[in-house]
Amino acid sequence: MVGAGRAGTTLAQAWQHAGLADTGVVLNRSTDSAAKAVGQIGAGQAVSSWPVALFAASPADSEDPSADWIMLAVPDGELPDVAAMLARALQAGDQPALVFHISGQLDNSVLAPLAEQGILTASAHPVLAFAQPDTARQQLPHSHCLLVAEDQAYQWLEYLFAGLGMDCIRAPENLNKAQYHAAMVCASNFTCALQYLAENLAGQAGLSIGSARQLLTNLCQHSLTSVARHGPLMALTGPIERGDLIATERLLQAWQVLPDSQSDTLIALAATVADMGQAKSSLDASQRTALQKLFNQFMSSGEL
Repeated sequence: MVGAGRAGTTLAQAWQHAGLADTGVVLNRSTDSAAKAVGQIGAGQAVSSWPVALFAASPADSEDPSADWIMLAVPDGELPDVAAMLARALQAGDQPALVFHISGQLDNSVLAPLAEQGILTASAHPVLAFAQPDTARQQLPHSHCLLVAEDQAYQWLEYLFAGLGMDCIRAPENLNKAQYHAAMVCASNFTCALQYLAENLAGQAGLSIGSARQLLTNLCQHSLTSVARHGPLMALTGPIERGDLIATERLLQAWQVLPDSQSDTLIALAATVADMGQAKSSLDASQRTALQKLFNQFMSSGEL
């Protein structure tokens, strides 16, 4: 493994404990950080350089060449350089059967220097937040993994990820990884951001953080259940979706206690809700226009 951060270490630990894979070399910028990851995984050899002999050696001393895989779990911005360095490091030694990365944003072309050497390449994106590794480990069996891989690589990666109880989805050939990743960010990161804003508002209303979080997360979970069953348009409700100008104005006034950047964000989302209401025919064109005028009155710039 190259890049033993939260995601890489969590996955390697899960595979090790499940008996799906033995961890060999763990390469980080520093030996100390690699050694910490090895301690968390419970196996492996910590290194901070690119020794060919180490990468060429199977951790299980297997005679099966397909046993040697390398996972790249470095940040997206570092992946092109790391792939190139790894390709140079592997030129003089035995090559692994598979090199794969776990970036959600980059496609397999970033591994071209390795593919040009005849190494099978692929990518696997665990659709899961790894901010808290302990929580992520518990959620692995109930999550998904998007695989961009040819048949042999797909089978190998499916073995790893489905072995943890994850549902593997094969990406279509025309998948735009950048847009795909943007969608995942909207669903994950922005959910956290919205809950942050909601907690701030609830706190200013007088609720304790404990009560606010209990109410808000429970409401969010119910909303997501409805979205899963009916889709976002049919799950949508509330005063904006109904075109209730008086209730919507009260909402906009309440949001003004937040900093301008945050209240403007909520107003922009309110405009999206109005678009959704028009799309599901709960708003007509005149109601949508009236709402837009109201939104513009409350935007810090004066116009949305």
